[in-house]
Amino acid sequence: MSKNRRRWEPNPTAANARPAEPDPGSDGVPASPRPVQPLSGPPARLSEPQPSRPASSQRPRDRSGFNPDYSYVFKDLRRIARLAGGLIALLILLSFFLR
Repeated sequence: MSKNRRRWEPNPTAANARPAEPDPGSDGVPASPRPVQPLSGPPARLSEPQPSRPASSQRPRDRSGFNPDYSYVFKDLRRIARLAGGLIALLILLSFFLR
């Protein structure tokens, strides 16, 4: 089982980004933000999302053809469990000798 390894590539937009420059004629002092004007009128109501299909047309999924093979996963899990058990046993044995 091989892994896809992608090379790290720098973000071209971040590499070319420049720090913000002050506006010309403002003596290098950034302008103060403009005050925010409140909206007039009542807040707009959000409409409820509409289902993409009617509930009556949904059918149960047929999974009889789907039969995944996870034998390689179980083999890896057994190998990891054996390795972890061996390391724990080694630590227990070392604790007796190092006292």
